[in-house]
Amino acid sequence: MTHVRRASTSSRSGAAGFTLIELLVVISIIALLVALLLPALCQARYAATLLVCGTQLRQGGVGVMAYASENDSLWPDRWLIAEDGNTASPRTLRQLGDGNDLRPMFESYAPLNESLVCPFTGELDLDNASPASNEFHIAYDMWFGWYPKGKEGQVALGWEQRMARVEDDFVFDGRTFDVLMNDTAHQRFGQFNSAHPAHGAPLVTVNGPENFHSTYSGLVPTTGFDPGDLNFMFKDGHVEMIPGIIEDDPRFTVVVIHRGQTFTQLPPKD
Repeated sequence: MTHVRRASTSSRSGAAGFTLIELLVVISIIALLVALLLPALCQARYAATLLVCGTQLRQGGVGVMAYASENDSLWPDRWLIAEDGNTASPRTLRQLGDGNDLRPMFESYAPLNESLVCPFTGELDLDNASPASNEFHIAYDMWFGWYPKGKEGQVALGWEQRMARVEDDFVFDGRTFDVLMNDTAHQRFGQFNSAHPAHGAPLVTVNGPENFHSTYSGLVPTTGFDPGDLNFMFKDGHVEMIPGIIEDDPRFTVVVIHRGQTFTQLPPKD
């Protein structure tokens, strides 16, 4: 009679399994790899979003330039005055009651939600203005054809010339600027808001009735102006990303937007 030798079940299962120590080592290695790779992945995603932002900014700027090329080198006129006589924001597409609605112009040259909404911000509601201010805002400041004119024709302190034609630069406090459009980054009463979340409170661009005015305006109190990266499009058509912008950045000039209350920073031409 032939006898078949059978392997011990306990010895086979012990050879094929992992000890608790081995499992803990594997888990620790995986956690270490995730910790090492996650910052690099987040930075890559941020850089890609920043690139998309610059592309969309340029698309909107090219639409404005196409308009000027078909209208005797005139930029779209933007005499935007609020209903209370105050100056509207440079990122205002339309001020109700002003009669100057830029939405049809932009739509004829570039889709609004693909050219004027920064990918770091929310969607733009083009049909419903803010119930608090009756304004339509985008994520980018627009400096073409705009003049900060307030009550009784008062011009904001320091403004000397606006960009009415392609050959014009705008002049503030003796400094010349040729920025056509750029990522929003405003300071008002010690509070900051920006299209890019690196600058403290992110800007909310949705204008629907569900938004309260302080949230809609982005004026959420923050403790400081964190260094951030913003895109700028210039009149010659090129877009430049300027990194690490800080409050009172020496590369920039402070520009008064709204009657001495709201400020921004722009790179001067000269």
